[in-house]
This record gives sequence, C-alpha cells and structure tokens, in this order.
Amino acid sequence: YIFYACMCFDYERLPSQYLFNVWLNLDFSPVVNFTIINIDDEQPSLSPPQCSFDENTIYTKDNSTCFSIVLDPDGWLDQMTFEIVNDTNDAPYLFDFEYREIPEDNIYSANVYITVLEELNYQNITFYLFDVRAEDGAGHSTTPSELVRAIINVNDLPDTPPEWTSFFTSEQFYEQSEQTFTVTAIDGDYGLNYEINYMVLWEDDEEANYISIDNNGTISVKPIDRDKDDISTYVFEIVAYEVPDPIWNTSLLITFFVLDIDNNPPLVRWILDASFDNVTFPVDDETEKSTEMSLLENTDGTLNLTIFIRDIDTGQNAQFTVELEDLQENEIEYTDAFMIVPTAGYRTDQFQIIVKNVSYIDYELPGWTDISFNVSMIKYIYFNMT
Repeated sequence: YIFYACMCFDYERLPSQYLFNVWLNLDFSPVVNFTIINIDDEQPSLSPPQCSFDENTIYTKDNSTCFSIVLDPDGWLDQMTFEIVNDTNDAPYLFDFEYREIPEDNIYSANVYITVLEELNYQNITFYLFDVRAEDGAGHSTTPSELVRAIINVNDLPDTPPEWTSFFTSEQFYEQSEQTFTVTAIDGDYGLNYEINYMVLWEDDEEANYISIDNNGTISVKPIDRDKDDISTYVFEIVAYEVPDPIWNTSLLITFFVLDIDNNPPLVRWILDASFDNVTFPVDDETEKSTEMSLLENTDGTLNLTIFIRDIDTGQNAQFTVELEDLQENEIEYTDAFMIVPTAGYRTDQFQIIVKNVSYIDYELPGWTDISFNVSMIKYIYFNMT
C-alpha cells in the first residue's frame, strides 16, 4: 500500500508525529506511525544587545556579561553565524560572538555572548554603534529585520591623572601685596569625573609658607618682602589630585616675579676707621647713628674714615644721593670745611669725607675744636611726565 500526503506538514506548527490504524480485510489492523522530519526552513531572531564593558579589559565568553538571546524554531543554533557590519570604529576587530557551551541540535534558544578581543579605551571612543547580521545554517537572516542594532558603552576606569583646564606658569606682582590667583583641573577620566582637590607640594621658603591653595583652586599669596628676604623670583609647585585616590595627580610648577617698590631708605650699614675697626649697625635700623674720630689740625685730604651705605631696594629704587648737612643747633657751618665723595650711590657703596678747606682745621680757630655734622642720604625721586 502507498500512503499519500494530502497537505504540507510544518514541523514547527503541526504535530511532528502521526499514529493511526489501517482497516484492511485481514485478521488484524496494522498500526501506522508517521514522523515528520525537521528541515532548516525557519528564520532565526536575535535580541538587540545593549550593554557596557570596562576599558582596559579583555572579555571572553567566560567573563562577559553582555549577551543576546538567539532563537531558531528549527534548532541547530551551533550553525548560526554572526557578522558585524555598518561600523566605522573597527568594531569587527574588537568584538565577536560566542556561546559558552555549544547548543545541541534540539535546543531552540540560547545566550550568545559578546566578547572583547582588544582592550577598549574610553578616552578614544566612549561607545560603539554597529549592526549585526546573523544567519542560520541554511542562510536565513533574522526576523523581523535582517540587521540587529548593537550599542556597546565603554566604562571609564581611573587610569588617567587630572588635567589642567585653567592654569598659568608665571605671574608678576609688587612686593608687600596680597595676591590671589585661580587654577582649575578636571578628572582625566571624563566618565568618572571625580572631585579634584589641590595642595602645595613645595615652595622656595617652606618656613615662610607664603603660598596656600584651597580646594577650589584659589592660590593665596601672603605679602612677600622682596628686599628683606632677598626674593626676586619665587618658585613653587602645586598638585591637583583626585579625591577618592590621590595617587592620580598632576603637578604644576609656578614662578612668581616679585617687583620692587621703593619702601626702604638708604642706611649706614657700617663704618670702617683707619685701624680697620668696624662699627656695624643693624641693616634695618632706621634710627640716627653716630661715630667719633680725632684728627690733627691742618689735616688735609681724605679722612681715615669709610662709610658704607646700603639701600636694599633694587633697580632705580636703590639709587640715592649723599651730602653733608649742618646740625640745626650748630652756630657754625662746619660743612664748609668738608665734602663727601662720591655724592651718589646704588645699592651698597662706600663714601669718604675729604677736607676741602684746610684753613678751618685750626685748633686755635674759635669754635672749631669740636666739629659735628650729619651725613644725609636722599632717595632719587622719579617723575613720569607726559
């Protein structure tokens, strides 16, 4: 006997097995069992993958947490192929699709994991957008669309130090003035964007602590005495660091040029007499100073006395003139007999007193046995005229 099928059988939608009896003019009724054999004729489907990977990490099928669900009513999932298309960021060389375990032929649904073949870098690309073409062993593409859109985000990790976004390397200002400046840095790991704090790493004079910086990046400068501390340039280094992990930091070297102001008078620093005995005065002592010496009558020429005068300002602020000045209480103008040379100085200079009229150096001349006068230092005064 020959059996004919009166319809098409669909393995996935109709029963795959038929069992029935055949009535014949025989002493028995044979039982007939028809089994429908599956063929690969259905379209598979693939869920759109949307997931994230940490940068600087290789992901295999064993540690990947990113997967798509593949379905095929026919089974034979191990014959599926996956191809990355429509990409401009080398995704085909970075990602792949793998099963953790090869599905049996009669398995119709499984997870296929996305693996990462090369380490990703958040600073280069923050996400990948590409299409996946999946086909079964018979070449059927996925339904409802033959291309499945994949979105892969890259997680930033703390691997980049902070970056300066607003900064300077040098500034100039006048001494004895308070100053404020501002610098700004951001986390070099943009995806993390950790809080940034600041600190002074070192400075030229750590004991003075002229420099401080707060967590907002505001640099405060205490008044610097350029002359007293002999500071014309002041160098220090600051650091911007990530709050959760200060090991990620970046430094900045800053130089301040401290400008002089004319705030110091020229002062007698010391006096050297003929015996080379020093009379030394504190450099910052502005009180009136005095010294005594003896000379024979009719002494002519240069007296055995050298006066060292110092102005601790700099530049044109350190120029001064020197002259002899009679005391107001004296009735005699003793300066008529003497002169001082030179008459001008800069910073530190030495001066000598010369007898210019020896006729006054006479013991018998009334009033000339006890001679007194002042050595007066006068600052230069500069005018800018337009």
